[in-house]
Amino acid sequence: MAAMVALVAAVVSCYEPILSALGKIKPCSWLGVAIIIFSILFFISFAAVFVFGILTIRGHSSNIGYKSKWFLPQTTKEYSFDVYKRDVQEMTDEDIIENMAAELYKLNDINRQKLRTNRWVIRSFLSTLITASIICILIVASVL
Repeated sequence: MAAMVALVAAVVSCYEPILSALGKIKPCSWLGVAIIIFSILFFISFAAVFVFGILTIRGHSSNIGYKSKWFLPQTTKEYSFDVYKRDVQEMTDEDIIENMAAELYKLNDINRQKLRTNRWVIRSFLSTLITASIICILIVASVL
């Protein structure tokens, strides 16, 4: 997402030559129609980078139906520290290993969820770069 902001900053820094080149292009020409189509694709992929980026960094959860002793869904009023400490002290080695396995399984599930949306961020970013490059080539071709 930071690379997208850098891309916007690059475009904003040289907006005058871009606008003057775009002003010379007739919208009904093949070049104008191509720039319009690729601009629409650019803005869709640009927005998709941020949408999928936010989906990737937002909180994820995994519900495997196992009540863990380490990460508690209850508030401190519902499950006091003294009760928690007593429950942890009563755990056997097997209980600790079982809790560790459950939490590791949850972390892997959360990682899988994040990787899924991260793939879409990368695809959208690639699409943005490709469409921006094509638009640049078309603008340069119009100036020549």
